[in-house]
Amino acid sequence: AGVEWLTLPAEPPGRCHIYQTYAVVVDEGRDRDGLIAHLREGGVESTIGTYALHVLDFYRRTCGHAPEDFPVARSLYERTLALPIYRGMTADAIARVSELLHDA
Repeated sequence: AGVEWLTLPAEPPGRCHIYQTYAVVVDEGRDRDGLIAHLREGGVESTIGTYALHVLDFYRRTCGHAPEDFPVARSLYERTLALPIYRGMTADAIARVSELLHDA
């Protein structure tokens, strides 16, 4: 929390998120891939948070969609980041991820 250019996962009232993946969305204009590199340089693994199937070669060939056909899906694909989350993740590890995000 507290990183103004980052949108955290939402948990609707009365619901409980299972957090199989902790995917966050970076604001437009931010370099998601540069952020992944920054986290890795700091010893924190992260990756693309979600894919837009219509931009992947197989689905483009099979279904005939162009990357611009679904602009919202493409935007989220370009801006979503999966942060580390695992059973036994320590408070120190969480603080390290948070520190690197604040520094970015």
